[in-house]
Amino acid sequence: MFRGGNSEKRLPYVSTVFVVGNDAEVVSEFNIERRTLWQDVLPDLQNMGFQSNFDLEFCDVALENGELSNAVAEHVLKMWKENPRSWMVILLGNRYGNVSVPTALRKEEYESIRSSIFEENGNVRIFEKAYTINRNTPVEEYRLIPSAIKDKKQVAEIIKALQTGAKAAHEEGAINQVHEQRQNRFFSSPLESFVRSVLQVSPCRCLFLLRKFDQLVADPNSPNVFLEINEQSSRKIEDLKNEITLKMNDRVMTHVLRPESTDINYFFNSRDGDKYREKIARQFNEKLKNHLADLNPPLRPEPPRSSIELAVNEARTHYEYLEQQLSIGNLKRDYDKRLDELAGVKVNRGIFLIQGTDLCGKTQALCRLYNKISSKDAYKIIFFTNLTYSSNFAHEAWRTICLNICEMANIDAKEVLEHFKLAGILKCLEQIVQKADKPVCVFIDDVHLLKFGHLLSQVGRRTESVSISWFDFKKSENFQAPDKLSLFMTSSNVSPVNAVFAVTQTVNVDVISENEVVGMVQKMAENVDRKLTNEQLSTIRPLMTSKEGILIAKSVAHEILLNGSSSMKGGIEGRLARIEKEFGKAAVSNVVKYIACSSHGLTRLEIHDAISADREALEEMNMPVVFSLLTLDSIIEALGPLLRKVLIDDRLCLAPSHSCLYIFLKSRYLVTSLEIRSSHLHLSDLFADLLVDNEQSPRHEIAYQVSREICMILNSTSLLQTFSQGIKRDNGSPNFRRLRLLWYHCLHSGNLDRLKELSLCHFEYVDFVTRYFGISHLLSLYEECATQILHHDLQVLSEQVLVPALVTMARDSEQLAAEVIGRLRFTRTDNSPFLNNLVDQAMSWVDLYNRQPLLVPLTCWISPPATKVCRSFTLKDWKPGNTVLALFANHQYILISGNQSDPGVIYAYHIASEQLVGTFKGHTAAVTCLCSSNDSSFFVSTSADKTVKVWVFSQYEPTMSLTHHTAKVTCAILTSDDQFMITASADSSAKMIKVETGDVVRSFNDHTGSVVSLQLTSNNQFLITGSGDFVVQMWDVTNGKCISRMGGLMAPVSTLAITSNDAFVVVACEDETLKVFSTVGGQELHELMGHEGKVNSLVCAQDDCQLFAATKSKIFCYDIHNGQMIDVLDIAQPYPICSLRISSDNNFLISPCGPKVTIWNVTKRNHDAHDVHADKEGFLTAVALSNDDKYAACGTNNGIVALWDLEVCQCVFTTVQNKGDPITCIRYSIDSQYCISGNQAGCILILDAQNGVVVRELFMHSSEVLSIMSLVQNKMISCDIQGKMVIWELFGDDDTPEMVATGVKPPIFVPPTGRIMVGHCSLSNKEMKIWAFPDEGPPITRAKLSHSDEITCFATSPKGGNFIATGSRDMSLKIWQIDKGFLTQVLVGHENVVTCCCISFDERLVVSGARDEKIIVWNVQSGDMVCTVNTTAAITSLSMTGDSTVVFSTTEDGWVETWSTTKGRLLSTFNAHRPIKKLINSYESHRMLLLLENCAQLPILCLHNTPAVGIEATRRRSARAQSVSSASNEPVASTGSGEIKKDPSSSSNNGGNGQPAPRATAPKPTFDMLERSKSRTSLIEKDRATTLTQSNAPPPQKSNMCTIL
Repeated sequence: MFRGGNSEKRLPYVSTVFVVGNDAEVVSEFNIERRTLWQDVLPDLQNMGFQSNFDLEFCDVALENGELSNAVAEHVLKMWKENPRSWMVILLGNRYGNVSVPTALRKEEYESIRSSIFEENGNVRIFEKAYTINRNTPVEEYRLIPSAIKDKKQVAEIIKALQTGAKAAHEEGAINQVHEQRQNRFFSSPLESFVRSVLQVSPCRCLFLLRKFDQLVADPNSPNVFLEINEQSSRKIEDLKNEITLKMNDRVMTHVLRPESTDINYFFNSRDGDKYREKIARQFNEKLKNHLADLNPPLRPEPPRSSIELAVNEARTHYEYLEQQLSIGNLKRDYDKRLDELAGVKVNRGIFLIQGTDLCGKTQALCRLYNKISSKDAYKIIFFTNLTYSSNFAHEAWRTICLNICEMANIDAKEVLEHFKLAGILKCLEQIVQKADKPVCVFIDDVHLLKFGHLLSQVGRRTESVSISWFDFKKSENFQAPDKLSLFMTSSNVSPVNAVFAVTQTVNVDVISENEVVGMVQKMAENVDRKLTNEQLSTIRPLMTSKEGILIAKSVAHEILLNGSSSMKGGIEGRLARIEKEFGKAAVSNVVKYIACSSHGLTRLEIHDAISADREALEEMNMPVVFSLLTLDSIIEALGPLLRKVLIDDRLCLAPSHSCLYIFLKSRYLVTSLEIRSSHLHLSDLFADLLVDNEQSPRHEIAYQVSREICMILNSTSLLQTFSQGIKRDNGSPNFRRLRLLWYHCLHSGNLDRLKELSLCHFEYVDFVTRYFGISHLLSLYEECATQILHHDLQVLSEQVLVPALVTMARDSEQLAAEVIGRLRFTRTDNSPFLNNLVDQAMSWVDLYNRQPLLVPLTCWISPPATKVCRSFTLKDWKPGNTVLALFANHQYILISGNQSDPGVIYAYHIASEQLVGTFKGHTAAVTCLCSSNDSSFFVSTSADKTVKVWVFSQYEPTMSLTHHTAKVTCAILTSDDQFMITASADSSAKMIKVETGDVVRSFNDHTGSVVSLQLTSNNQFLITGSGDFVVQMWDVTNGKCISRMGGLMAPVSTLAITSNDAFVVVACEDETLKVFSTVGGQELHELMGHEGKVNSLVCAQDDCQLFAATKSKIFCYDIHNGQMIDVLDIAQPYPICSLRISSDNNFLISPCGPKVTIWNVTKRNHDAHDVHADKEGFLTAVALSNDDKYAACGTNNGIVALWDLEVCQCVFTTVQNKGDPITCIRYSIDSQYCISGNQAGCILILDAQNGVVVRELFMHSSEVLSIMSLVQNKMISCDIQGKMVIWELFGDDDTPEMVATGVKPPIFVPPTGRIMVGHCSLSNKEMKIWAFPDEGPPITRAKLSHSDEITCFATSPKGGNFIATGSRDMSLKIWQIDKGFLTQVLVGHENVVTCCCISFDERLVVSGARDEKIIVWNVQSGDMVCTVNTTAAITSLSMTGDSTVVFSTTEDGWVETWSTTKGRLLSTFNAHRPIKKLINSYESHRMLLLLENCAQLPILCLHNTPAVGIEATRRRSARAQSVSSASNEPVASTGSGEIKKDPSSSSNNGGNGQPAPRATAPKPTFDMLERSKSRTSLIEKDRATTLTQSNAPPPQKSNMCTIL
């Protein structure tokens, strides 16, 4: 990790398959074989690569680069040797090929050959021009100059001279060749040299196809592409194939073909040709798959076991980059003495900032400082900002650092794991450092680039829940770091630094000296076994004059080492120009532009496929098939130090080597914003799998788009396709590259719908990111989006779903789906289609989930937190005045003016990043109004300088300045088609002006005072003007005539607003009045009251309901229909709000107030208070489950009884029992046909469970009914708080009870047979009694059950059974025989009050829970502890599945936990987000009911993947279900379900409300039968019939307010 030492070098998971044959002139020699590879083999290989988690590149050398020259062959060999995972396919036929020019000659070789050529009267001059001396190698050599070879004729002349000289020199002994092969290379074809080089490599990763046409002789007069004419060449190729067969027998595919004539194309089109193709396809498939499988064992990336493992893996990448930096630049510097002082960590503690200009060597200084500190003296961790995808934001960076310190120092990381926000993480850091047994040294590079998002990295925001009084984020310079912490950071001296802690010392790094640069490039040469001459070094020294001196020097040195020389002109620009000249400007431009617009780099394969998919780019580069992989590799190699290579997610990613290079490369290759978006869009197409026809090709199928010319050569008209990017593999593991990059490129392409649909609002995508990269990283994605765009859906998902779910996710990462479903379905009717699709996807994900048992909500009750302020920022150097504002570019930017320091200037700000992006100067007085065109192409400004100006956003000077008014211009408005604008002025007129020409079309002159406000109807036909003459007038725009006036005003008009449906006009006046008028009739409808002060600005929401009125510092929100005030938004600034704007999507309100701009969330604000009232007045007080598990019932605090159909989890009927009297208990009859409820007043109501009809109402109690039990033969028992017990008939003719008894304290339990009753003793809370019911007479006391302290709970088996368990404040649990009252077991093990217990159906197990936060499973017969589990809060209730394999516990802090009763393993958890009072579950736990504190909704859960199967109930199980027995012992497999072969157990009961075992078939699991389009409502109804009477009960009401799903 970060402790130092050498780590094993990791290899990227990528294999390259090279296909090598003869040169381009005979490319059709292997047409059949290549076509077979492309069409029949490569799709399967690429699919195999995708499924096995490795990338597969394909390079057809001859097709990509034409002639197989020695240079190309050496390039292929180099790439093949560098990657041990690569493979070679060599095709050998009857052709030998032509001789090529050697790329390099040793000095003595060159001189001997040159002398021999001269002696033989050869062409020495052409030979000398072809080579140049290279003194950078350890042994000097001559290199071939590619530009010296202009045509094939010249190549032939060079080869002739070379062969003549080489032969003569060898015969004379002038060349002493070590190997015969070295001498033969002058006379061999590149193919032979290539094959012999491959054979020398061990192990040889190569497959040979040897093809021979037997019994055919080439006709010299009729050349044939398949046959060799030259006899000597024919013999050479046969000898070569024989040698290959002897050496590589197991890697050879030999095929001897016997065509009947020399027309071989006829043979390939025959039946024998088809057989040949089928055979080689099988051979290629089998052999290549086996070989690639050996090189790349199938890997299934597993999710990290914990966040610590994730942090350690992240740290490994940073440590590898550290070693890379030390290997190229660990040289002495002028400031070494200062570094030595800082390295004394035993003495030096504090915060040290290393500052300097860009490219001055700060990173090297930090790495060398890290290396100077011994791991024995301190724990060390280094972090490079923006190196990886998880190193961008402060909260994620510091969390990674903390977790790694915990791992190194062996400190419990529990506190860190529970915190995600920066405030809490930094507090944990302080505690960790104090616990460490050694000092802690943290190294952070480029700390100024670390981002601080508003979700998790800020303090004091609305989402903060951690109190950090010890730390003020905005005044961090006053905070001192922990004593044992040494923090070393680097930063640019021109960028603001947020170092979190107060900086102790600052170390300034000077510009690197010439000698230091020379040392650096010398070491760079040594690392590649090269050297730089003194002459070359002396020419590098002057390059240090520019600020990019280090980078220029490295780049030039790299060019010298690569090519042997460099012109050294033009700096970085010059180097790029020379690369463009060598490889083509279009090729280099396409490569670099994709690298420059990537976030953290692209792999070579991704760059290759992005370019190959662009047909226009290929045509421009004259590459009609694909972009050449060899050319791409050469360009990457030429860029050298300009690129950074980092292994991320087992892929080698290429990115600019320095942050300043991103800007430089974009300015050169991505000049316009359109080019940037186009590049991002193309990459998003690639990672979204939109460039591949998935029906035609498997995932990761390699692709080519073949032109007509190549199709003719290949005899194939099928188009091959580009490399695809599926989101997951068949084994369920995700494609990391798609997860990492798709969202980023969708975001920067500007396609927000794609961003949401395919990534950030796509549940599978979000789940994969959370599971494999952590919820903290997922929120970083939303943080990044929030710095780029203001978007409602992303804000809702991040701030109202994910951030509130952090507590849940920290405890159980499997609960993401539950949180999304529970929170977003609560607001389903208000959600966008994207958010509702996300909910549907989460439901489908649950239905297919089979990893382990999973608790999921079937109803919703968790309201998202209200978020009023979305964003706010303060304008720098702003002197407040009357600030005016306008929105443009889809409300992503604002135009704002009103700075009294320069009142005529208009500023443009990007809202998300809060950055100033433009300044428009032209007015000489204060700007009074701004309005933007609908397409954001231009905007209009009015001013007190009497002018109206038209501006284009791309220019900072006005395109038109109009002076049609004679006084101050007060406001302007544009028509919906942007063709006309209407301006108003203090000269009492309004004018309609054509935008294109600036000419006045019409004037409106009837006012006698200043026209201060304008509004247009949606059809542009009518104009409304407000004036200082106390009048509002409506005009016909077509003729300029006034058609109506809105009178009755007592003061000058200050501002106007009109609803989008043109129904209402709102008028604000100087006398602080605010009135609503009808647009049609002009009459006043009502006056809005409650605001404070004069209204300065008005705006109507597009829902035509909300009206926002701005005064001084406050904005008042009204319901425009009824005049009620909905909300007050307080900015808390002592300035008037003079401008309000609402976004086009009706979600955001933007208000400037003084120097502060605030963005408010105004979505559906008029409904915010409803649920709060429901929870206060109509919260649930009782719940019940029918014996057949089909229905549920609940009662509320205000007297409503609701009946639910559990098949669809929907409330179907509601009835008011007695309005205002809380329902205190509720019960179903044994046959589940009737629902019986009792209330606080003593009334008992009987409802038909099928239709909600009131069957009967009884008044046999005068006080609160607490228990109702259902018996056989339609008998019922009820008991009230005063101890009165009544036995009565369910269908009696009158209210006369069968028996009445007193002295029974509820709750009670009576089995269905009604033979006994268990209840509390009314005289002592330490005792309970068992009563027997004789055939006649009152109940008889059979036994007493006692504890030494208060009895807090009891439980029996639902059918009665033989035992009863009691729990007490004496911390014990006792088991009694229910018939005799004998004490059979005293179970001691808790350390606090026992709060609840339950007994299994078969009475084998009893489970107890207590305030000691412990659950104990006991064996009833032996009294032994089966298992013990610890929870996080006191237990409030317990319940078991029918087969007793799973126990459910609820806690005071709102958690439902599912445990195995055999080993106590936690199976699943669920956060209800409120204290839980009671839980009831069905036999198989397909339905679970929760009773929460102060909650007006009925929570219904499902334990997915875990049905219970009992002996007494035969049940149909879901095909997706997983057995509990296997889940309780080992992790659940991902295959089908299995049968449970354990004895049945039961549901339990806290308080004795048991249920019998026989039940009907359980409801279908999870979401199959549910209506997903429904959203939540409460059980509150505002206006219902008040009470029910005995004689006249109201009919049942069909409910639509309780519908949850």
